[in-house]
Amino acid sequence: MLNNRRFSIAIVGLLILSGLMGSARALSIDSNPVLTVEPETKYLYEVVPSNYTATVNMTTDADWLFLVGWNVTGIPNKDDIGIWNVSLNITLGAVVVWQNYSIDVFPVDHYTDNLELGLGLIFCFAFLVIGLKQPTFLVLAGIVWIVVSLTIFISYGELFMMIGLATGLGSLFMGASRLW
Repeated sequence: MLNNRRFSIAIVGLLILSGLMGSARALSIDSNPVLTVEPETKYLYEVVPSNYTATVNMTTDADWLFLVGWNVTGIPNKDDIGIWNVSLNITLGAVVVWQNYSIDVFPVDHYTDNLELGLGLIFCFAFLVIGLKQPTFLVLAGIVWIVVSLTIFISYGELFMMIGLATGLGSLFMGASRLW
């Protein structure tokens, strides 16, 4: 009788343990967090758990970040530039799953981008205008257009790059034909 009782307790313990282990495998966070955000821009990370009956909690050192339902959201200010730690835990019974990550709030200097574009266009058109009077400069204008298209215009899209390359190749061939 004692052996059957131990056996029954062992079976029940094994079933409980396997149930907990099965829950651990069944509970997970199936989404990846957003790791960067600009100041004055809304941050949103939609947490996708494997089981929505679980509960989610968040700890963070970012006072601008909030947990609303299953969404981590907030709007950082310019004073919030830096790296902020976030820790999410999802609990289902005795099973806890953690997701730890950092959010980098960084400023984007749009002035620099516009400065590069402006200077690139000034140089391109200056060499093009001078090149219309002097064929040697027209060849140089073609080279400048090609280089600026591949380094600056490409970041504004393929259309800008293609127009710049076409202008550069046209200037290069037109200047070369005038020289010979």
